[in-house]
Amino acid sequence: MKSFLVCMLVICGAWPGSCQFLNKPVFDFARLNDIPEIDSIMDISSLNESAYNKLIDRMYTLDQKYRIKVMKGWSSKRNPHPRDQDPKTLRDWQLMAINDQSIQALFLRLLKLYKWPTQTGEQGSAVKAWYIAWHAPARRKKLFYPFIVEAVKDKSLGSKTLAPFRKSMY
Repeated sequence: MKSFLVCMLVICGAWPGSCQFLNKPVFDFARLNDIPEIDSIMDISSLNESAYNKLIDRMYTLDQKYRIKVMKGWSSKRNPHPRDQDPKTLRDWQLMAINDQSIQALFLRLLKLYKWPTQTGEQGSAVKAWYIAWHAPARRKKLFYPFIVEAVKDKSLGSKTLAPFRKSMY
């Protein structure tokens, strides 16, 4: 059983509790045949600034897609109690977890190659990138943190974004 869990951790790139609101760890219910909507190993070696910002926008849209669906299905007339989720909401949880892993892996690769996006403003790619990092589990947030510190120093992000991020890592 232990070796099975270790294999699942390696294959899925997840660890227990990597999605904080779920009763089960991600690898317990994420199916191997579920394919993320964005390829975390896509070629990013020759992106210009515009293409980089568009990719961040696409990643942010996908990051929000299933969160919005989960929140709508979380508590409604057909499902008044949040612990008794309907199958569609559970499926949205699965897809959110699968896509989060792929988005965050790709985002980390982008940061290592290009650093934090510099497009500022409320709808800028710098803020959208912060939300992608914010939705990561604590272990992965620690990988994003140095890039956020750098982005605050470069004035791509406001200094108020640093404290809540730092608190959420522990």
